[in-house]
Amino acid sequence: TYYGNESKVVCPNGATLIDPKSTLKANYGVYLFNQDLANFRGNVRITDDKSYTITSDELDYYRSVQKSYARGNVKVVSDSSTIYSDNLVYEKLIGISTATGNVKIDSDSTVITSRKATYFDFEKKSIAEENVRINFLNKNANVYGNYAENYEKRNYSLVKGNARLIQIELNDGKEDTTFISSGLMESFRDKPEHYIAKDSVRVIRNDFLSSSEAGYYFINDTGKGGVISLAEDPVVWKEELQVTGDSIYAYFKVDIDDIYINKSAFAIQSNSAAEGRYDQISGVFMHIGFLMNEINYIQVDTNAASIYFV
Repeated sequence: TYYGNESKVVCPNGATLIDPKSTLKANYGVYLFNQDLANFRGNVRITDDKSYTITSDELDYYRSVQKSYARGNVKVVSDSSTIYSDNLVYEKLIGISTATGNVKIDSDSTVITSRKATYFDFEKKSIAEENVRINFLNKNANVYGNYAENYEKRNYSLVKGNARLIQIELNDGKEDTTFISSGLMESFRDKPEHYIAKDSVRVIRNDFLSSSEAGYYFINDTGKGGVISLAEDPVVWKEELQVTGDSIYAYFKVDIDDIYINKSAFAIQSNSAAEGRYDQISGVFMHIGFLMNEINYIQVDTNAASIYFV
């Protein structure tokens, strides 16, 4: 029905809008000529054969600027990603989608969930805020935080605000979990795959615990094992052993195999034969080797000193 005085068309029993730029369909539609605005409701679907499809419960579409405001059960499918949310603003000319409420972004190598997110289609970049989770597909790894940036083309992510990494490895049917928390975390998914953590860094892997202000986690090309590198006031605990130094490197396959301490190396461990006594060893450089998850030997180079209770 056309209302000439109001310059609008109302289609209560199914509406279709076709122009050279997009096709819009829904159960109900209103078009306002003066505003160049289409308001469609019920099973809304807007498509562009070359780039995207949006489905939702309701949608406002401004034809002249090709801008869409979608509400309710929103889904956007493009050649590079699929976005789900409660609400979404899509600006086709600049390739930007802003989603709010139960947001999920599926792309080639990641799945991102959050309360709010902005996706830049031309750059293949996502910015997510509030309750962020990034699932790195085929990596058995998830990163959580309050704010995240993800760059698909570069295989790079940055997470800030209570950042946490949880990575699970399967070794002979057993799960080994690496947990890292920090103020800021960066993920580099190209080989060598690694993570950089800064500000109040904590690392837990089985019975290995550490605290530092900077940490680096390198994963072997096989996806199993790697190196944990710590700097800026690092401290490592492994059962009854405590280690400090300027920088510490822990190598592992399943359990920790070797710990290297570079400069100002110091290790202390409770003596099981002398209650309340602690064996201590120090030097400039130290290497602690493990066998079957127990200390096998300790080698100290330069200015070595030791206190051992017998």
